Amino acid sequence: MTAPASGWYPDPEQQDQLRYWDGQQWTPHRTPMPHRTPPSGHAQAAGLGQSRQPTGYGQAAGYGQPAVPGQPSGYSSHSGYGQQPGHSQPPGHPGQPPHDQRPPWEQQPAQRSSGRGLIIGLGLGIGLFLVLVVVLVVVIVSRIGADEDTTTTTGPERPQENPETLSVDDSVTVHVPDDAETRLQLSVEEAGLYHVATQSEQGTDPVLALQDADGTEIAFADDGGTDSPNVMDGGFETALVPGEYDVVVTEFSGDPAEVTVTTEQIAVAEQLEDGEHTVEAAADAAWLATVDVPDGARVVLDVRGDDGADLVLDVVLPDGSEERNDDRSVRDPESDSVLDPYLEFDVDEGGVLTIMVSGSGSGAASGTISIEVED
Repeated sequence: MTAPASGWYPDPEQQDQLRYWDGQQWTPHRTPMPHRTPPSGHAQAAGLGQSRQPTGYGQAAGYGQPAVPGQPSGYSSHSGYGQQPGHSQPPGHPGQPPHDQRPPWEQQPAQRSSGRGLIIGLGLGIGLFLVLVVVLVVVIVSRIGADEDTTTTTGPERPQENPETLSVDDSVTVHVPDDAETRLQLSVEEAGLYHVATQSEQGTDPVLALQDADGTEIAFADDGGTDSPNVMDGGFETALVPGEYDVVVTEFSGDPAEVTVTTEQIAVAEQLEDGEHTVEAAADAAWLATVDVPDGARVVLDVRGDDGADLVLDVVLPDGSEERNDDRSVRDPESDSVLDPYLEFDVDEGGVLTIMVSGSGSGAASGTISIEVED
């Protein structure tokens, strides 16, 4: 038997629903059974049968029970299919949706809301894209502006010069900025041994350095080396020749600080010539001398301590470099004591050679020194 054409039929599972038959099987699409009462006198023309029951779809409506698609009894002549026009047909006969003439899936809110969700999603996506474009433009403009601003710095400003000067045997209180340094100019007019130190309040940790005119660091101190209630103050002793120096003060933690810097000449250097000279220095002091040397000179310094004294020899060359010796080696000339220091070196740059002899462990120094300068 031929299956009925596709269309809306009474749902065999739910008697108050119409269900769509696609010509081969039931689809999941349903719609409520219409409850329409035809106008008087039009029952026969409408094909609703003699009974005009509003709930219809019974035998009087031309749809016998065996006529439902999918039932094993098939599609008999009582089902109303294949009847001549004028016979009873369900509202919105097969192939035509009832009510507002639209398929039920177009009437379901879930389907309509999915369209609105798509539009909303597209709107949000476009909005997000516009926001990203604006942010990208702002970043590009700000970077261009930063490149054009030649005054921008990438770190704390560290002044290279300071108008204040530090005189010998004097003190100056300076302000050390946050994460920066302060410089003082020290003028030395006489060759000698100098002591430079800091004094500050408890909790301050100053760092002290000394640079020559070329910016080379020749002395450094952090903690110790000075008489101060603050154990984090520091100082150093160094032999200096006439010239200009920079005293550089920073704060170890980077915090701003008020620091007092003092300088004192401990000993005056003797101007000597080649030959043998007497060495005498008290404890915690040093014997100091200077010698003029030409370019490319060969210098030999031989120190002999009295009564086995342990002496230390320090030399500052004209170019600022240093030489140091405590105990002579087996390669050096023989001496009554291996504790006697000995140095032999070449001078590339001529000028003033500074010689300092002190006792080991801050002891007294007593003995002789032989100075030889060979062109």
